[in-house]
Amino acid sequence: MGMSEQNRLASLTDREFQTFSLIVEGRTTREISLELGVSVRTIEHHRRHVYEKLQVRNVAETVRYAALAGWFSPAAR
Repeated sequence: MGMSEQNRLASLTDREFQTFSLIVEGRTTREISLELGVSVRTIEHHRRHVYEKLQVRNVAETVRYAALAGWFSPAAR
């Protein structure tokens, strides 16, 4: 990989990072748009930029990326 995971995350704008965080939480595009007070089209734009910058193609890869970047701790049983 070219850039480290943390460097790629740092390349996101504030809004892209918020979008990334909400994607990782499992929110839909519509839910994200309502929470951030912007249009669905705007969130689609942010999502596209997140995917490009993090070099992922879909939600599953985005969540995997977050896990590899250390966003999740092992779940307590």
